[in-house]
Amino acid sequence: VAIASPLDSKTGSPFNPPNLPGWNQFPLASYWGEKLRLPVSVANDGNAAALGEYFFGVGRGLSDFLYITVGTGIGGGVISGGNLITGARGFAAEIGHMSVDPNGPICQCGNIGCLEVLASGTAIGRFAQDEMFLRKASVLSQMVKGHEDSVTAVEVTEAARRGDMLSLDILRKAGLSLAQGIVSLVHIFNPQMVAVGGGVSAGWELWSDVVEGYVFKRGMLS
Repeated sequence: VAIASPLDSKTGSPFNPPNLPGWNQFPLASYWGEKLRLPVSVANDGNAAALGEYFFGVGRGLSDFLYITVGTGIGGGVISGGNLITGARGFAAEIGHMSVDPNGPICQCGNIGCLEVLASGTAIGRFAQDEMFLRKASVLSQMVKGHEDSVTAVEVTEAARRGDMLSLDILRKAGLSLAQGIVSLVHIFNPQMVAVGGGVSAGWELWSDVVEGYVFKRGMLS
């Protein structure tokens, strides 16, 4: 079972998941084990995705690999020396909760300026709501007319593809925050590759130059 939460390696239970209220310390492994009458393992979804890419995807054949998933939240996993890094209690590689802006908005986890609150799909939707309120009409505002308070990153991406500069600016702003996080991770783990996946990456071509440009300019890569 893969779940979007820090996991206590001793119990296999979610630990204060920022985006899953009510699931703290729920005994996932034992609950599903009893229901299915089968052995059940629980993994952080970012770690599971990183392992999938490492064994079967773009990270295959590498010994040091970093995977970042950008969706509703931001997660990921780190492969170092051929091993998944999990940390003392299993909470390692909570990439989305790196602080990248000490003056930024408050994250669901309670911290300030986390990468997740600046570059996730949820953050992109929130930025769009704020910007539409402040700016004049745009392609995006016409697309989401009637549900401006629930605009999504999918809609922002589609509007950007239609040439909406407001939406493109929002995506590129989020991309810059992501790039800042990637640079720090590169300096800590020195991976052979950084891969970005998740639902928001479907619009990668719209903001990849911002991410790559910043990382190659600021990162110690050679």
